[in-house]
Amino acid sequence: MELEKFTKIKEEIAEYLSSKKIDFSKIEPEGPEIGIYTNNPIIFFEDKTIVSNLAEKLRKRINIRSEKTILLDVAEALKILKEIVPEEADVKNIFFDTSFSEVVIEAIKPGVVIGKMGSVSKEIIKQTGWIPRIIRAPTENSEVLKKIRSILFKNSSDRKNFLKDVAKTIYSPPIN
Repeated sequence: MELEKFTKIKEEIAEYLSSKKIDFSKIEPEGPEIGIYTNNPIIFFEDKTIVSNLAEKLRKRINIRSEKTILLDVAEALKILKEIVPEEADVKNIFFDTSFSEVVIEAIKPGVVIGKMGSVSKEIIKQTGWIPRIIRAPTENSEVLKKIRSILFKNSSDRKNFLKDVAKTIYSPPIN
């Protein structure tokens, strides 16, 4: 069931992206946020004003997602990631979240993984298709944090379904 409020938001996004000549495959609600799926995600990261203008206009957080068809195989992407990310970043873990088309890179120095002006992040997107989400690794070993993060990634498809259900509640008409 298409929700009326979200349909209007979807039309606004489609109109804005069409005016900028940016192609996208679908727009989905992800809880209170909006996911835009595309076959060319690098466009959104090279011109930051696209996402920021949309977010400001709609007053919603916008997530750019790669279509599954352009994602590199996990083993191949991992090999490329190890070549791209500088060793001084001290990467502790890399997780591939297929539900959200993200590669989560846990590093002691996340700024090095991002690179100057986002150069390393953009290179990851260009070469693998995966959208990097870079998080700081704990300086001391934390079993609790390890377990929380592993549960988050193991249950990402359930989390995505939950976000869709939450979005239905958010965008449904109010009950009198």
